[in-house]
Amino acid sequence: MLKKVLILGILIMACCGNSCKKACGEETSNASDTKAKKEIVIQFSADWCGPCRSLKAVMKSEEMKQYVKEKGIIYYILDIDKNDKNSRMWKDYAKPSTIPTVVKYKWEEKLKKWLEVKRFVGSKNARFMKEWLKK
Repeated sequence: MLKKVLILGILIMACCGNSCKKACGEETSNASDTKAKKEIVIQFSADWCGPCRSLKAVMKSEEMKQYVKEKGIIYYILDIDKNDKNSRMWKDYAKPSTIPTVVKYKWEEKLKKWLEVKRFVGSKNARFMKEWLKK
């Protein structure tokens, strides 16, 4: 378990490599910037998945880009079909049973690790996403 937690932290700090695309806002310059934000959201997705493409379009809209930027949330879209180390590690850690799955993590300073806060499955609209992200 500790190994998975360490791997998760390292992956987040490395900004997930090529398989995990930043969906909204500016790129994070380093690991301390990621931790300073205190929250990260990962969307498990695939190019062939219709609901994934729909949710991706919602999150890439100007409205949502602005919202995520204002709230200081880091939002990544991870392609589950990529067979690189980062994708495999994230899939093993979060264990999404279907896609799209969106998972919100929060940095726990006392424990020095990222903890899962909540998740949902399926495509949602911008209104739902704003409510879900702010809680």
